Amino acid sequence: MPTPPDTAHRPAVRCFHAALAWLCTALALAGVVLPGLPTTPFLIVAAWAARRGCPGLDRWLRTHRHLGPLLDHWETQRAISPRAKCLALALLAASWVVIAQQAGDFRIALAAAVPMGAVALFIATRPAPRPVTVEE
Repeated sequence: MPTPPDTAHRPAVRCFHAALAWLCTALALAGVVLPGLPTTPFLIVAAWAARRGCPGLDRWLRTHRHLGPLLDHWETQRAISPRAKCLALALLAASWVVIAQQAGDFRIALAAAVPMGAVALFIATRPAPRPVTVEE
């Protein structure tokens, strides 16, 4: 895909987007194995930034056998697969339990529960991807 016109002639902006894309890709991949570190938000930002500053990374993300379909579902339908949704909600809950056990004060656990609950609600209310039909 061509670089969007707003960044095509500004090397500093393209460099910023490329650096952001690589950083978010690294964080997304780390989030796959580290509980408490989200994968999906970093992946979405990485795809957005890569499209504007790093065509090679953009191609890799969109053709990756696991990440590509997730990005496609999000960008075309704003949808999250049931499997990814369940995993995200389970990891959010597990992360909150760890925070609640480690925090010495109930107010800290409650403070963590509010944004984590908002994220969980957002994830839970996203639709499942619809199958793509080929129109002939």
